[in-house]
Amino acid sequence: MNKLIVSYILTPIGANFAVYNVTLIDHPGQNVTLLPKFFRKVTGVSDRAVLGSLEIDATTALILGFRLPTAITVREEVIA
Repeated sequence: MNKLIVSYILTPIGANFAVYNVTLIDHPGQNVTLLPKFFRKVTGVSDRAVLGSLEIDATTALILGFRLPTAITVREEVIA
């Protein structure tokens, strides 16, 4: 299965709120903004992580909300 790389940064919005801005590397225009709890649950990133990058598979990319080219395959049982 293809591995994809995403970069992320935790961005504070006001005094009590923050979001992760996540970018799919090598895929221009592929950016999503996610709530921290959701992003951490899906990727397993530490609660203390504020900036970084990680490898994900195509299924995880779809769960995060990225649109993938048709050349990247995803396991059928997850989609069905």
